[in-house]
Amino acid sequence: MSKKVVILGGTGLGFIIASVIERSGSAEVIGFLNDFEPIGTEIGLKKKFPVIERTEAITEMLEKDDELSVMCGWAGFKDPETIFNRLNSLRIPRERFMNVYDDMAVIPFDYEEMGVGIYAGQFAGVSPNSTIGDHTALLAQSHVGHDSTVGAFCRISHAIVGSYVKVGNGVHVGLGAAVREYVTIGDYAIIGMGAIVVKDVPANAVVFGNPAKIIRYRKRSD
Repeated sequence: MSKKVVILGGTGLGFIIASVIERSGSAEVIGFLNDFEPIGTEIGLKKKFPVIERTEAITEMLEKDDELSVMCGWAGFKDPETIFNRLNSLRIPRERFMNVYDDMAVIPFDYEEMGVGIYAGQFAGVSPNSTIGDHTALLAQSHVGHDSTVGAFCRISHAIVGSYVKVGNGVHVGLGAAVREYVTIGDYAIIGMGAIVVKDVPANAVVFGNPAKIIRYRKRSD
């Protein structure tokens, strides 16, 4: 195994991604870049991965090692705009990101347009003629219907996105939510757990319920 990968983050999504990479044998996970845990901390209950540096070290690491790839394990559920802007500010070349697909994900690659830095978990699925943007995570048992577009840095969390749906950048679709066909969801909207979305959702809106209703708007990032 010659390919190596470093993961931005640590616990949660970052660790899930690390476990799938290791299990698939697609690369060697050398550790996390994490701004909160002390360098040298080992993250994990049984299998452990070390915190090797702070996030800003990624530029120098990529310059020194041509075989090193990157995955973003930042969840960004509470403030996706700020987290996505932080990721973009690192100016990591697109070709240095890898995609990570669980062996039990169902994605007909010859029929899709997939970005970079994408994660697809167990039993995640994408139907034909859909587009998945950079750094989007399709968590376990999530599904995107045919002829749909999902933007960059979205988090589809065990949820269903129907056909002919347009999802903007930085959208979080919560646990058990469902979005009906032909709906448009604006950038950085948050679809709450169990919400049933039957009409368009504006940018930055937070919606809950069945049918989903706007309960507030999230604060815009500066």
